[in-house]
Amino acid sequence: MGDAAGIGPEIVLKSLADEGLRQDYRCIIIGDAACLRKAAKQLGLDAVIEEAEVFDLNNLPADFEIGADSAITGKASAEYITAAVDLWREGKIDAISTAPISKK
Repeated sequence: MGDAAGIGPEIVLKSLADEGLRQDYRCIIIGDAACLRKAAKQLGLDAVIEEAEVFDLNNLPADFEIGADSAITGKASAEYITAAVDLWREGKIDAISTAPISKK
């Protein structure tokens, strides 16, 4: 889901709002489900997150500052990528696409 403090959750949720994408591909969001639900509510995309398949790492606090680099959200982003690579190596997914992350 990219960096939770940035535009990652928004991009992921808006992408999955495209029914064609969901019909053509099995999309799994690797991230923090609570954070995604909160973002979906703010964006009016509750239905998208209810239908989404989320590989929940549950690795973020309930509150953090949006728009600011932080060690917490940076570490979480790295953990999402590591989990994706592990799932790929295990043959459970075929491809990985990341949402934006902070390189800081």
